[in-house]
Amino acid sequence: MKMLIIEGIATSGKSSLIKKLTELLGEKRLLIFGEPATHIPIMEKTDELHVEFFKSLIDDAVKADADLVIFDRLHYTQAYRAKASLVEYAEIDDLLSKQDTLVAYLRVDESAIAERVRLATEHRDRTWGDYVLTKGKTFDEIAEYYVAQQSSQLQLLSQTKLAYKVFNTTQHNYQTIAEQIINDWYKKPA
Repeated sequence: MKMLIIEGIATSGKSSLIKKLTELLGEKRLLIFGEPATHIPIMEKTDELHVEFFKSLIDDAVKADADLVIFDRLHYTQAYRAKASLVEYAEIDDLLSKQDTLVAYLRVDESAIAERVRLATEHRDRTWGDYVLTKGKTFDEIAEYYVAQQSSQLQLLSQTKLAYKVFNTTQHNYQTIAEQIINDWYKKPA
């Protein structure tokens, strides 16, 4: 079994990449744990680690009869929110290292973040717009929050024992990134 964790700040293209991967791979033996499963249940509890929550998600994934499990976010987002180190998530990394796991981090150029957030508020639902306004009063302030999050998450990734790759999604090149993940990782034997 292969596990793909897709991480990145809001508007980095996690959902778009998952859609492209699904199109290219088909839905056979593909299991996706979207934000409603991985992030929304713990969203309000920002200062907690939620190690047991993540262990349960991984256990469910391992029990599934799937060739590929995709997580739309996992513990790296929560580590940032809880101001935690990766040491506090060692159990999670240990569980994931027993599978053929890749963390795909979607990075956005800092200069593009404010505009991406602004555009997202125009096409996403009002709830998301209200949520993002908790990060700042202006798009530049909101961008500062996400710049800090991205920097912190990249620092966390540099400490993981898991394989990871950083993809720049500023130009929305999800097709190319999906093809790279499939050809350079998914198709290779564990």
